[in-house]
Amino acid sequence: MRAAMYVDCMGGGELEPADEYAEIEDMIRGVLGKDVSFERDVLPHKLREQRVDVYVFDFGGMLPGCDSLVESHFRSFIEQADEHPSTLFVVWSSFSGEMYKGFLTEEVGKTQHNVIIANGLTDEFENRLKELLS
Repeated sequence: MRAAMYVDCMGGGELEPADEYAEIEDMIRGVLGKDVSFERDVLPHKLREQRVDVYVFDFGGMLPGCDSLVESHFRSFIEQADEHPSTLFVVWSSFSGEMYKGFLTEEVGKTQHNVIIANGLTDEFENRLKELLS
């Protein structure tokens, strides 16, 4: 199993980015076991170059003046979710989730069945991870 992740350089909540990565890795390993390799700091457009089973993305765009960067990342995220239907895409955090839903409605106007929004190990996240094992 391979997982790739990108978390906001500001971190999440009270966690620094390295701690947020470690927390996500621990959650995924807790469900999938120890045979999961992780790659950090992978922006969505980099998925064109590799295959992963799980991709976790959090880019809330809380930095001033980065609106076009947020748009670019979410457009790329949406494209990659379409191009990799067997990959589980996880939008990490409710703030990023709302951004994703807004761009999805604006850009494509459809649902992406391989994308979930989670900020922790929700039942849906756990179940979707377990589906990868079968």
